[in-house]
Amino acid sequence: MSTSTGGAEEVSSFMTYLFDGSDRTKFRQWKIKTKAYATRKKFWKGFTTDIRDTEVTDSNGNVVKAESSEDDITAKQTAMQYLIESLDGSAFTMVTTETEDDPKLAWDLLIQEYEETGEEDY
Repeated sequence: MSTSTGGAEEVSSFMTYLFDGSDRTKFRQWKIKTKAYATRKKFWKGFTTDIRDTEVTDSNGNVVKAESSEDDITAKQTAMQYLIESLDGSAFTMVTTETEDDPKLAWDLLIQEYEETGEEDY
């Protein structure tokens, strides 16, 4: 198994690009590659949409459960699997401390922690 930051590796029938958080300058590259791969494999929605079953009120005022579509559930599961397998080190720890089943929350945490803000870090 490759341990180099930014390296690519074939895992569980899909390619992962590794990011361990030790070199923040590698995050942009990892993010772009992850987005491109997830878009091509049709699970990008898992990173950007809060996919969960919700309760809605029908026309009679009854609360009913609206289930997510099978495609949405697959996107959510695949996105989280991708993150678990592509993250290592401090990035993996940060994400899995907060969630192991919500890829949107995980993605948002990664963006918040590693995305360049345009300001110089001192």
